[in-house]
Amino acid sequence: MPLRTFYVTFLLVMVSIPCLPLRAQLFDVQAEREQQPQVSGVIVDARGLNFSPSVAMRLFNRAGAQVYTTPEMDTQLDTDTISALGTALYAFTIEEAKSLVHRVGLSPMVVRALGMKGGDLVLSNAQSTALLNRNEKDHFLNRFSVVVVWDGPK
Repeated sequence: MPLRTFYVTFLLVMVSIPCLPLRAQLFDVQAEREQQPQVSGVIVDARGLNFSPSVAMRLFNRAGAQVYTTPEMDTQLDTDTISALGTALYAFTIEEAKSLVHRVGLSPMVVRALGMKGGDLVLSNAQSTALLNRNEKDHFLNRFSVVVVWDGPK
């Protein structure tokens, strides 16, 4: 049997692969972090106001302007939505309200109700403005991310 000779040639090719996809992914992650809501919901402390929960609770400022539900939400609200979700959940303590992360998320804003307007709650004008400004960025009110802390049945 004759011997056969094989010649193996190695060709080393260096290819420069741009890292743009990886760099773009890193920027996407950073942009996503920056877009994470700073405020994920609102907890309204209504203790001491003789408040009773309702399915369609609203928030007003001292001047009487409706703060929540928002005008955008009002066009989407229907009986089924309100019956299924309610405009708020209710708790007896701030700690209990913060534990309702499925509703208010991990970083809720806490505000104190000053009084009542019928069965609804009234916030200070400053708190109302802060709440609406934050909602412009994070849109938590449009997701019904509201928990009201109340004294419970008497």
